[in-house]
Amino acid sequence: MDNINEFANWLFTEGKAAKTIESYVNDVKGFQSYLRGKLEDIPVLSRFSFVQYKEH
Repeated sequence: MDNINEFANWLFTEGKAAKTIESYVNDVKGFQSYLRGKLEDIPVLSRFSFVQYKEH
């Protein structure tokens, strides 16, 4: 979770709007949650993981 907070802080320092930060953080959390359920099937984070998530 610390990495997500660091990401949110970085977005803030980059001047992103609060709603943009919220949206990006929610996207990352959703992807992270998806990966937790698929880690046995996807041993390495890759482009394939992102494609699978988008299709999900």
